[in-house]
Amino acid sequence: MTMNNVRYVDHIYQIAFEIPADVLALANDDSASQWLRANLFELIKRRDPVDALNDAQALAAAMESWSRAVFEAHSSGVRCRDV
Repeated sequence: MTMNNVRYVDHIYQIAFEIPADVLALANDDSASQWLRANLFELIKRRDPVDALNDAQALAAAMESWSRAVFEAHSSGVRCRDV
């Protein structure tokens, strides 16, 4: 765990009473992208949990749809720029 992660985790503990273990594990996972970890902290610090969950589910659905379109286009020989 880097010093940056320690500061983030310490800050999160100041904001929320109890953070689920899987959230802390993701926050401290060096293989997780910096974007994901930074946005996770922003959601915890600034967002209503229900609104954040709804947005995360909408984002996941949109990314799944986009990923499928890219995969299908690639499988059919279409270049990604053409999608």
